Formats: sequence, structure tokens, C-alpha cells
Amino acid sequence: MEYIIVTIALIAMYAIGVNREKKRTKKHFTDGHNYNNYNNAMFTKKKYIMTDQEKKLYNNIKTIIPTENIIYPKIHLSEVLNVMTGPDYTERFESAIKKHFDFAVCNKETLEPLYIIQLDSSPYDIRDNQIRESYVYKACKSANIPLYIIKDYYIDDLEQICSIIKEPLIWLRVLFIAHFQ
Repeated sequence: MEYIIVTIALIAMYAIGVNREKKRTKKHFTDGHNYNNYNNAMFTKKKYIMTDQEKKLYNNIKTIIPTENIIYPKIHLSEVLNVMTGPDYTERFESAIKKHFDFAVCNKETLEPLYIIQLDSSPYDIRDNQIRESYVYKACKSANIPLYIIKDYYIDDLEQICSIIKEPLIWLRVLFIAHFQ
């Protein structure tokens, strides 16, 4: 009788141990999906990585920039600018990784960022867009990298795009003041 009780106790302890090991190796997600099963797709490929307006501006910028430069579309702010250590570093870094530049123009050989181009378009909520542009403006100003903001109604106007890129500070002052009035 003792052997039976001891055997049952050992089997129970083994079963509990195996169950704990399964729980430890199983990934738990809040939505209840088992992502180890590839039949449950988490993502789908986007048809395009840019909006039609961004694509138009991208194609126009390609014709304007010198051949020794290259354009990186939709690049994270933290890939172009260093977040300096100091007070509120974590908060500033988390803000930086949530934002992206529409286009970063870099030297093709060294990949040094030369300037940033942002498309100011209407798909964003006006208030959110103002905050975002303000953050981007302040980040670029702090890092001493030129920022060119192209209004959406200029994306097909190569002459206007060229003039904006040649005179960034005047254009930015006017645009920045207009945004916050």
C-alpha cells in the first residue's frame, strides 16, 4: 500500500513539473494568440511604403539633389540624430524612436546626414501635426542639421522645391510662425 501511495505521489510530482516547464517555455501574449504558429499571421506586407504625395515628392527630390547624395525615406529620427545623455534621457529617446523624418538626404559615400526634408500635408490632424513638426523642428535646430519643410501643394513644383531648399531659414521662420498663430 505504501508503494502505491509513493508511486502516485512521484507521478503527480512529475506531472506538475512537466506542466510547469511547458508554461515556462510557452509564450503568453495578451491577445491570446500563439505566435509560434505561423498560420496566425500577425503582419501583412504594405502595398507601398509611401503615400502618393510622399512618392511624388521623393521622385522630384531625386531629380534635384546632386548625384553624390542619396535619399532615405521614412527614417527614424534616432537613426539620424543622437539623443544626448542627461536629464530626461529616457523620455527624449523614447520620443525620438517614435518619430521619423520623411526624407533624410545623405552623402552617398560617407552616409553623413546633410539635411532633412519634411512634407507638410493635410492627412495628419492639424494639432498633432503642429506638435510633431515642432518636435522635429526643435530636434533639427538642436542638432544643427538643416530642415526643409515642403507644403503639399508644392510637391509638383520643382522650381519652388529648389527655392525652399536654397533658402531654408527664411522659409522655416515664415512656416513656423504660420503654424503656431
